[in-house]
Amino acid sequence: MGKINVPRTNFTPIDNYHLKDNNLSLKAIGLFDKMLSLHPDWDYSIRGLTAICKESINTIQSIIKELEDRGYLERIVIRDEKGRFLDCDYILHNYPCHKNRDMDNRDLGFPDMENYDKLNTNKLRTKELNKKNIYKYYCHLKKTCHGCIDEACRNCFNINQCPFPVNQERIERLYGDSEQADIQAMQEIFFSNENYDIQKRDSADLATVLEERFRFLLEDNPKLLNEDYRKDYLKNYYGSGDDNNGSD
Repeated sequence: MGKINVPRTNFTPIDNYHLKDNNLSLKAIGLFDKMLSLHPDWDYSIRGLTAICKESINTIQSIIKELEDRGYLERIVIRDEKGRFLDCDYILHNYPCHKNRDMDNRDLGFPDMENYDKLNTNKLRTKELNKKNIYKYYCHLKKTCHGCIDEACRNCFNINQCPFPVNQERIERLYGDSEQADIQAMQEIFFSNENYDIQKRDSADLATVLEERFRFLLEDNPKLLNEDYRKDYLKNYYGSGDDNNGSD
């Protein structure tokens, strides 16, 4: 049997709980361990984590979202007296911590360490219910019971209650896969709808992958909620305004 030689100097104490969580991806485990190794006074942010990792900002965003969904990470938004965004604190948990502390961990899909060998690997019930609701929902705009949020939804007044996802492959084909692409897609698909409210969709757990990625960008640049600022930001990046939009 092979042996592992582990140096015991300059090491980070790590609890084994998350290492045995079969619901966590290897990337999530790796980033969580890396965050644990950072100094307590290290200034956590999406950009900061991207700077010390090989992965792209969108990848880091998705990993952080996974850790947050699994209860290993909490983000506490700090606002001033007028409710404006100031900063965001990151709180790491060795064991899953969910907002509903009265709910059993097993109901959330977290590993039961006492019966680890019999770990239930089923998906979260809430995700299963949400998936069922997507196909029960009838879209009066598109006359269909299934589909994706796209340009046709610009004037739909039900957008804050719509459970449909964004067709992420199509978004990345049209706009690309970058920070600027996410901002442009949000502006042209969501913010073009005057009824759209990102906070309402987020609080109702209806936010799509695109909206979640945009929400992480707001941590570093809350001005992106301002329409004029967002247009100037994209204009400065693309140089010629909206001339670089893709096509099907």
